[in-house]
Amino acid sequence: MSRKYLQNEEDARWAEEVFGKISSKMSAECDRIGSRIPYIAIDGVYQEDKGESDIVWWTNGFWPGMLWLMYNATGEEKYKKTAEAVEERLDEAFTQYTGLHHDVGFMWLHSAVADYRLTGNERAKARGLHAAHLLAGRYNPRGKFLRSWNRDRSGWVIVDSMMNIQLLFWAQEVLEDPRFGFIAMDHADTLMKYTVRGDGSCNHIIVLDPYTGELLETPAGQGYASGSAWSRGQSWAIYGYALAYRHTKKPEYLETAKKVAHYFIAETCQTDDLAPVDFRAPKEPRYLDSTAGMEMLTQLVDNASNVLWNVILIFLLCGTGMYYTIRTHCIQIRKFSEGWHQVFGTMFSKEDKANRAAGEMTPFQSVATAIAAQVGTGNLAGAATALISGGPGAIFWMWLSAFFGMSTIYAEAVLAQEHRTTTKNGEVTGGPVYYIRVACKGKFGQILAACFAIFLILALGFAGNMVQSNSISAAFMEVFQAWNLPIPSLAVGLVVALICAVIFLGGVERLAAVVEKLVPFMAGVYIVGSLILIVLHITALPAALRMIFIGAFHPEAVLGAGAGIGVREAIRFGVARGLFSNEAGMGSTPHAHARAKVENPHKQGLAAMISVFVDTFIILNLTVFSILTTGVLGSGKEGTALTQAAFTTSFGSFGMIFVAVCLFFFALSTILGWHFFGLVNVKYLFGDKAARIYSIIVVLCVVIGSVLKLELVWSMSDFFNGLMVIPNAIALWILSNSVIKIMKKFS
Repeated sequence: MSRKYLQNEEDARWAEEVFGKISSKMSAECDRIGSRIPYIAIDGVYQEDKGESDIVWWTNGFWPGMLWLMYNATGEEKYKKTAEAVEERLDEAFTQYTGLHHDVGFMWLHSAVADYRLTGNERAKARGLHAAHLLAGRYNPRGKFLRSWNRDRSGWVIVDSMMNIQLLFWAQEVLEDPRFGFIAMDHADTLMKYTVRGDGSCNHIIVLDPYTGELLETPAGQGYASGSAWSRGQSWAIYGYALAYRHTKKPEYLETAKKVAHYFIAETCQTDDLAPVDFRAPKEPRYLDSTAGMEMLTQLVDNASNVLWNVILIFLLCGTGMYYTIRTHCIQIRKFSEGWHQVFGTMFSKEDKANRAAGEMTPFQSVATAIAAQVGTGNLAGAATALISGGPGAIFWMWLSAFFGMSTIYAEAVLAQEHRTTTKNGEVTGGPVYYIRVACKGKFGQILAACFAIFLILALGFAGNMVQSNSISAAFMEVFQAWNLPIPSLAVGLVVALICAVIFLGGVERLAAVVEKLVPFMAGVYIVGSLILIVLHITALPAALRMIFIGAFHPEAVLGAGAGIGVREAIRFGVARGLFSNEAGMGSTPHAHARAKVENPHKQGLAAMISVFVDTFIILNLTVFSILTTGVLGSGKEGTALTQAAFTTSFGSFGMIFVAVCLFFFALSTILGWHFFGLVNVKYLFGDKAARIYSIIVVLCVVIGSVLKLELVWSMSDFFNGLMVIPNAIALWILSNSVIKIMKKFS
């Protein structure tokens, strides 16, 4: 599996969640099938060997692709050796030139290219490049397309080929030869012109005149008839053009993916939200295709989330942070010691706990609540994901985004304090919904605040807490399987849900009392364990630092060109993962800072900066250096499993348990914090009566999240997290003068 395409933390989370269910089956199939190439199971058994019956069959790369995925996830040598054996068998296909066609992409992207990306195998690289040259050799310069098939079909082109041109983009990156990219873009442009119709529907097949490039006909292919719209072909177009946009950043590719997606959604809504096999087929008999629908929906949400996080929010949040850093004259440096004292100097103060109004917290409790939400699975998996997707250099950009984020969160906390309010029940409350209403007057402000509240409830309260519970369950299932303990994931979910329910019932006071003890404990345990691990590998620390700083500007010098990671990826994944982890600018933590009992808003702003420092510069860095100093970055593992692998190097099976326990406390604290943030917004929208119903739903989400596959939920959580930022950032810019006045008044 290409590390470059594991873009989001949800990918790693999904892999961990399903790993326990598929590993035993894949292990058995690997032993049973070996280097044979399966196609269709008959009575539950793969009998045919495509390596014997049809070595050039288009799906022959799927089995080695599955094996490389398992090697990437587990590091088990048997998957690697079996995949290499299948890859060698596919060499025979190169001798049957007349049998190969556009699906050389499917055959060698998943086999040889995956091999090279994971192992650096030069022989695999040669195979992948040979396949890319074969595909490029199918280019028709007159018509500007890649012919799909052989024999008398010199002008036939199939929409599925949009998936195969990714092989050409890979060759362009590896060889630094733009010819491959030009061919791929010409092909994509031609298909965009003749395959995609004005309403967003797609032809499955087009036939072009090989001498002029003129459109001759549009055969039915796997659709109902000529001019129909095979739903899975629509999915290929959405996925293919989204990937083409990822490689080229050409906006017309993204617009094409959107147009086809709009058509797909509109048509699917007319068939009970399940896609028919062909959108233009007769209504009777009715055939539905659930695979096409889920493939489209998951990719659509994932693409939207990627564009939002990797483009829009990087500029918006970093821009906001840089703006406030300049306006406050680097307050994160000038007032750091004062902020540190504001948090930890009053940690055990009994005076701060006295004479508080309902709903108020001490400065330490408010920061502890903020840290509880910030220091979650992202600190164990987010750092690992950034390292995998963006290389060690991504960490430098993560540090930079956190530095600017400290000034952003200062502004958020100041505004939350300045515009907090007291409810009819005498409870102190506050958060972005209140200062958004101040920034944007009238109906627009009401709508903007309501949108923020809805996005936060969906992103954190419901979807976010499902994936946090899922992370806890996945980590403990790793331990249970290693120790052969027959404990189901549902049991883990029920225990977590019970703990959460008890705390939820106690209200804000119980939450504050729990997090002020839980956060120092969980952070302390992880800090001690990580420091011991890093000290045991202290000689590797200089090399780790060198990898980060060199990798930030020259990733190829650290990872090699074959990794497919450049400066763009290092910046994108470092900044995006950093922002997702420390939550500066997202509008989540101001709910906690609004409740602090402090002398003035400026002091709480200083305290808020420390939460970002603890999250990124302490906890996150410990994960980073644990991974880099132990040398497990190239182990093929992802997410939390990569962090567990680091601790296992020195602590054996105890290291796996240690990370699982830390993850439990990290994720539990995040669930508590996110539930509280959602609760504030539920009360804002629906009043106090809705609080109990909301808490019950969150408890159910915790249980459900522990047992379900959550790839789509992760994507939706990321997406709504990103949408939260926009109304919050608008208010931060509009109220910037107010923040500066408060800073000057109380500094």
